[in-house]
Amino acid sequence: MVTKAIEARENTLMRLFQRPIRYDIPPDLQRPYVWRKDEQWEPLWRDVKYTAEQWLEGNDRYEHFLGAAVLQFQKTSSGGVEQWAIIDGHQRFTTLQLLLASARDAITEAVPNDDERTPIITRITTLTKNGSEWTNNDAELEYKVWPLSADRDQFRAAMAGIGPSGESDTGQEMIKARQHFNHQIRDWLGELGSNVVKRAQALDYALREMLTIVTIDVGLGVDPNTIFETLNARGTQLLEWDITKSKVMRATRESSTALRDSVTKTVQAVEERGDWWREE
Repeated sequence: MVTKAIEARENTLMRLFQRPIRYDIPPDLQRPYVWRKDEQWEPLWRDVKYTAEQWLEGNDRYEHFLGAAVLQFQKTSSGGVEQWAIIDGHQRFTTLQLLLASARDAITEAVPNDDERTPIITRITTLTKNGSEWTNNDAELEYKVWPLSADRDQFRAAMAGIGPSGESDTGQEMIKARQHFNHQIRDWLGELGSNVVKRAQALDYALREMLTIVTIDVGLGVDPNTIFETLNARGTQLLEWDITKSKVMRATRESSTALRDSVTKTVQAVEERGDWWREE
């Protein structure tokens, strides 16, 4: 529950999804699922893989920031499931659910020992499904994210691991996302010479504890349409240079002070020139 008009919180995926909760996608604010492989799925998996590999190297304090989302509390069901509206960020929340479901199933297949596999699967499952004790037999409350009506059939199929239906896979991006993550995770878990159990544990911990999202939680008295318009229609789109600059600075974060200073001066020089680097 939001106690102020607007509150910002840093959340891990465990904090966002573990408790009985469902994030609804308002039809008056959001469009259908549009994320794609090259632009979003593959970069997300690369970030998750790198984060898990940090854990494998002993750096369990590493955190990867996935972005921000705006949420508005709606109500609590009679069974106890909190329901929140996603004002901004539903593509990310939906994709994370598909990624979590893929990790759950890939680990189920890859780890042969039931005693080693079951605790991992149980932990991930709590992030993708509300238990029946909370839903009062309402099948829709089982899901942690509830998409637009046009996307619900493919979302159910994707979360269940069902492949594309019919000859055309047009409009089945969620299912394709799920298949993409399945392949990527299976390949990573089974890389030659790797310890499958250790990698499964690393992925489990990275997904639950090392990925962070800042949520801006707004009270019921705040108009969600105004927030949505402010976020999406009144700003200026980032240039390729802005994104490149961010990646360069992030890449040198662990480097020597001399190198960081050198890179910073170069970046500042580019900013001051205002030449084609700043063009759209």
